[in-house]
Amino acid sequence: MGTMPWTLDAAKGLARTLKAIPGFAWDDENISATAMALMRWCKDTYVGGFPHTAHEKAVQVTQEALDNWTKWQGTAALYALYKARYTVSLDPARVVWNPGASTPAPVACVKCNDFGTARREDGWSEWCDCETGVRMQRESPDWLAVVNKHLAPKPRLVREEEKPLTPAQIAALSAQERLIVEQTVTGAEATIHSPFATKEDKKVARKVLKLYRPKAEAS
Repeated sequence: MGTMPWTLDAAKGLARTLKAIPGFAWDDENISATAMALMRWCKDTYVGGFPHTAHEKAVQVTQEALDNWTKWQGTAALYALYKARYTVSLDPARVVWNPGASTPAPVACVKCNDFGTARREDGWSEWCDCETGVRMQRESPDWLAVVNKHLAPKPRLVREEEKPLTPAQIAALSAQERLIVEQTVTGAEATIHSPFATKEDKKVARKVLKLYRPKAEAS
């Protein structure tokens, strides 16, 4: 496994690759924000008993987005890719890994799994009171709002019950339909008698009269 240093420059390099996804902002502020997010998420760890470097995890997550997204879905969605790939149940197999240490250290916070935010019983996220949560709240105060924005329940569309038309509404619709038919017949008759109408126009007008004149006479 490679041991490329996990620096802000390395994270920015991976963030720039996301320019290939339509909708990803190319400005330096967005590149830096995405890079810092990758650095927050990606730590050297053991997952399922196997070590994964922070750089390797960031490469895998950005590549998955590049391979599957047809448009940029936001940092929270990228974080969801990360969690789906690297977050597992809290067990002895998932521990923080330092390549220079002889033994790995356990996850520091079982409440947030070292992510800085934790779900409440009502489904919303809140800052964790652990060291990671306090640091993230200080360095990225807007992150919690981003997380909760994507957790917000979508409003349900309530379809109104269709009500039957009143006699007045039916009469108004019938009058409108009669007016349309009369105007159509009048227009067709004018086309037939017009010296400027083409043979094709008159042919169409006769078909219109054949269809609509009985309706006009009946009304």
